[in-house]
Amino acid sequence: MSKTSSVISIGTGIVIQTILGLITEIIVARYFTLVDFATYQQTIMVLSFAPLFTFGFIDSIIYFVSYYKNDRKVLSNTFYHLILVGIITSVVIYLLRYNIAIWFENPALEKTLRFYCIIPFFSFLISLIPNYFIGKKKFTTSRNISIILSGIISVTLISVLFFSPNLLPAQLLLFRLSATILAALLTLLVLLFSTGWFLKFFDFNYYCQLSKYAFSLGITRFIPLLNLNMDKLMVSAMLGPISFAYYKIGAREIPFAGIIILSLGSTFLPFYVNLVKENNLEEIRRLWRKGTVRAAIFNFPIGLFCFVFAPFIITTLFGKTYEPSANIFRIYSLILIIRLNDGDVLAKAFNANKIILQASLLALVFNFISNYILIKLMSGIGAALASLITVALAWSYRIVKYSKLLDCDLRLMMPWKQLGVLIFLALCCASIAKVVALILGEETILSVSIGSLLALIIYVIFVWKASLLEYPEKMYFIKLLNLPGGENHC
Repeated sequence: MSKTSSVISIGTGIVIQTILGLITEIIVARYFTLVDFATYQQTIMVLSFAPLFTFGFIDSIIYFVSYYKNDRKVLSNTFYHLILVGIITSVVIYLLRYNIAIWFENPALEKTLRFYCIIPFFSFLISLIPNYFIGKKKFTTSRNISIILSGIISVTLISVLFFSPNLLPAQLLLFRLSATILAALLTLLVLLFSTGWFLKFFDFNYYCQLSKYAFSLGITRFIPLLNLNMDKLMVSAMLGPISFAYYKIGAREIPFAGIIILSLGSTFLPFYVNLVKENNLEEIRRLWRKGTVRAAIFNFPIGLFCFVFAPFIITTLFGKTYEPSANIFRIYSLILIIRLNDGDVLAKAFNANKIILQASLLALVFNFISNYILIKLMSGIGAALASLITVALAWSYRIVKYSKLLDCDLRLMMPWKQLGVLIFLALCCASIAKVVALILGEETILSVSIGSLLALIIYVIFVWKASLLEYPEKMYFIKLLNLPGGENHC
């Protein structure tokens, strides 16, 4: 499978998972009151820190499978590690549930965390299997499994909400836990079917060898995850559950941000690892620039579209209740303009995880200080601004470090000319979409759709004619659409 089709395959899976998650969240937000929705989301946010206890083993499985050739040993050692840390994580969260509820000024959290704390024991296994197949370069298999597992959880929650009119957050979380357990059992069966009985191949010396890479990456993952949730944690603690509910709806990089980025990082990492072995820095630079342009082609227009139509998007999806979330969502949409590649993938490929740690430490300090000051001054808007500035700072630091790692200056590190053309083109098209919608009257689904479709046609024509895509990529899309001229794609 070519790199282009691999990225599209992984990206398609992420898009479908994101849509499923978004639909579920929309239904949950419309189902619950603001306080109940805040309790549900705060519980999930607390458990989102659970993967930190894996110390990098879930993220590292792509590298392990790409670098080492003994899949059964890799899976066996990783599996037992995840079982152990799953138990430890569940116990820690259970013991801290009272403190967490006090910190968030939400007594209902104690009840939800009392039983939902065991979900890491099962969710770790679910996170493992897609990365395993990516490491094996079976991108379609990884995509399909991810969609099925996400679908099980989403369909369960939507069905329960549809047939049960008076659920509490704790009850819905119990159904979510049940669906996760089912998905985890299916994951284990798929792994056993794909690799055979891997459970007997645990080797302590081999485990120590894997740990040297995984633990260093795991330490670096703690701070980025804390950075990612810093604004939400501080809004929740400083402004209360209702303000958190508003902020959670607006402060989202879903369903747009990260889709192409995650696809590029997951797909290119095995290739980067092999190129590092060959010391082929020129090819790494080429792939990096290529991936950056591909991300910008998609992310620039999406980010600017969300910026200009933020109130319409929020009220259409979540209802008038969440209209105060629109300005927060508008600020968050600009993150797409900044984050144009997987910021960690080169550090992982070069086994230079200290770059991730350094950038994350810098961002953490700035993020905490800026969030505290700006929340005091501007409430939720201040938290969104602090997050945007922090992302820009951390991204800039990584680019400088990667330019040294790849032995090139900043002019060669990033495709500045192409990015300038794309941002100008995307800005013009977003403006066209907005103007057309206003000419047709107030912003409705019809007027926004007409304006956006016209802008999209203009954007696609210019991108196609501006030589921003390589010939094999154009042929791939032609063949994908079954258009004449695509027969010679190879």
